[in-house]
Amino acid sequence: MNWRKKPAIVILVIAILFAGNYACAWFNSYSLSRTYYRQAEASYRAGRYIEALMGYKDYDAAHGRRVFVGGYAQVVNIWEHPWALPRPAVYEEARAKVREIIHQKFTREDAQLFLDRYLGRENPYLGEVMLRMAELYEEEGDDENALETYRLVISSFRTDRALVERAKERVAALEARK
Repeated sequence: MNWRKKPAIVILVIAILFAGNYACAWFNSYSLSRTYYRQAEASYRAGRYIEALMGYKDYDAAHGRRVFVGGYAQVVNIWEHPWALPRPAVYEEARAKVREIIHQKFTREDAQLFLDRYLGRENPYLGEVMLRMAELYEEEGDDENALETYRLVISSFRTDRALVERAKERVAALEARK
């Protein structure tokens, strides 16, 4: 064997191994995200929007153990990393469902239940849900609770500039009506 070709062969083998491992990991991630998406869709169709969004644990009697049933949040989380490429269509579909649930399906009671369950735990949707709850208070004519909730968003989610700006705009509008 020509010694000059040996480094090129080693690099080629390493590249093939890397590509094979990445393809295997991508396929496993894709399969898991499709499973979670199907499970989330079942919860969504049943009108269980919090479970569709976040997933839940259920008892599997056949196996005698608790199992996790996925939600749209898990699909988004799988593909959120900037190196998780190429992203399948299910990623954008799940992101759209997250927005739809928070902004169109959640009632004030759903938002309150969500906050009760997930407040104090790391959750990327807390601020958005809290802002939505304030909007729902405002739609119901409960300006006092709306203002209180908007102010809570402003003080609790300072690092999310867009969220804080939206809350500040609503506070200014509500205070101008007084």
